[in-house]
Amino acid sequence: MKIGSGWYLRGDLGLAVYQGGRGHWRTLAGAERKWYDDSFGIGGVFGVGAGYYFNEHFRFRT
Repeated sequence: MKIGSGWYLRGDLGLAVYQGGRGHWRTLAGAERKWYDDSFGIGGVFGVGAGYYFNEHFRFRT
């Protein structure tokens, strides 16, 4: 939505899908440690901002 000469408002809408991780390491004593996370999640992403349109090659947004 244009506000005035070059200024505009913007909105972002999205979906984030993430999964847990895994890792393994050795302690200073030489014992092996393992970590495994089998979680899975989905979340929404929403943001708003404003920007200034200079020309078709350059614009500034926040």
